[in-house]
Amino acid sequence: WMLHAIAERWLGDWILLRAIKWTGRNITAMYVFQWLVIGNLATGIYQSLGPGYWLPATAGATLAAAVLTRLWRKARRVLPSSAEPFGTA
Repeated sequence: WMLHAIAERWLGDWILLRAIKWTGRNITAMYVFQWLVIGNLATGIYQSLGPGYWLPATAGATLAAAVLTRLWRKARRVLPSSAEPFGTA
């Protein structure tokens, strides 16, 4: 709590701080999407790249997970939700 207050006071509305806050609020969804991206798409890419490219590839997978999370959250707001999720009425 105190660290958050100090960061808010010194950094204000800094874009990196906003990104960290957004990630903190959406960490579970981002983890799922990142797991899907790395597990299903990037495995072949990681195996074909040399060690010097692993960091950019990981950053790309994290960025892809963030974009997918943002799209998923927008879709949840737009699409109607059902009171009975499995159609058992």
